[in-house]
Amino acid sequence: GAGVGEGGEGAEEGETEHVFPEGVQLRRVLASLAFTLTLIAAVAIGALFTMVYKIVLRNTYGQYGNYLGSAINVFFISLIDLVWAKLALILNDWEMYRTDSQWFNALVYKTFLFRFLNKNITPFYIAFVQGLELELFGYGVRDSCPNEDCLRALSDYLLVAVVISEVSRNLITLIPIFLDWLKAQMLLRKRAQAAAEAAKQGGELDTEAVAVAVAPPSAADLLLEAVEAELLRTEYPGTFNEMLELSIQLGYVTMFAVGFPIAPFFVLLANMVERKTDALKTLHMRRPRYRGATGIGSWQSVLEFLVAFSVVTNMLILFFSSKWLRDFLAATLPARYVLLVVVIVEHLLFLLKLGISVYLPDTPAWVFRAQARQALTMKGTSESAIHEKTLELRARIQQMRSTSIAMPDERDKLLA
Repeated sequence: GAGVGEGGEGAEEGETEHVFPEGVQLRRVLASLAFTLTLIAAVAIGALFTMVYKIVLRNTYGQYGNYLGSAINVFFISLIDLVWAKLALILNDWEMYRTDSQWFNALVYKTFLFRFLNKNITPFYIAFVQGLELELFGYGVRDSCPNEDCLRALSDYLLVAVVISEVSRNLITLIPIFLDWLKAQMLLRKRAQAAAEAAKQGGELDTEAVAVAVAPPSAADLLLEAVEAELLRTEYPGTFNEMLELSIQLGYVTMFAVGFPIAPFFVLLANMVERKTDALKTLHMRRPRYRGATGIGSWQSVLEFLVAFSVVTNMLILFFSSKWLRDFLAATLPARYVLLVVVIVEHLLFLLKLGISVYLPDTPAWVFRAQARQALTMKGTSESAIHEKTLELRARIQQMRSTSIAMPDERDKLLA
């Protein structure tokens, strides 16, 4: 049960504040983490089953079967993501966080952890495991990269995953807008039928009422009150899912840049389309409540993790999934030195990244100049307003003084 404390943060002095015991909350968080990891393991097994089916399709239909198997795998992962989106909210509420910021941060890390592993299990398998030709599930099914080229297999899968993910994301954005339009159409049809029935019951057809009732969909907001029209629209979903999808998108672009270098092109096209769909969503959905923020919060840590982790994944993919480079290193260096070369190059890239982050400021110089100019303008405006207010007060005081001095003279005139 909840504990009781006197005062404390968030409570006025002398008031009693109910708090959830930290030990109980910690046990709930650990249990939630264990459940999440167990579910991730189950999803990984399910993804392997789809990979087995992909082998069957590839052996039957060749390269087209490879694309079809990849599409089935992507749809399976997307279905699991939809289920997890509901479970994550239930688990987050069950963990009983004290503040909104703690609740939001936990949801960000929990959702990203699951989505990151769920989306990238298959690419990691293709890049680092498929080339080992392991026997899957003990049924004599051995998986291997086509033509011993795991980079090509990785590129084929990422092509399907990126295209399906981006297209489906934009379509899902338009579905609520279409449903709202359909709802408005049904409402107008009901109004037209009601007007026609009322006119028939009155003995004659009120053509003017019917004409108004069957007005085009763009007139729906004119027929309804503004608040009612706003209420009938779908609620704006917020930016959480947008940031989550952008994080996964960044992972596809950066972590597998060696295996799929054309990914930024597809992502750029998808984002150009999404700018329009997001604008439609903002205009045609229920107006969101304004919430201020000083930054992107926990998403900053997520993006920094992806950038750092991408250095590791690209180096490993380059040295262990590229048949040409692997053969070249095997003929040039002893096997025990290959990993050492990977580590050295990886650290050099980390040093380069660190140097760039230190050399390039987080805020450009023109932003600093604009902020300083704005601050000076606001300061000058406030000082001018204060000066004008002071002069106005002085004038009023002087007027009051002159009025009080003139009052006895006026009184004497009246008495005379």
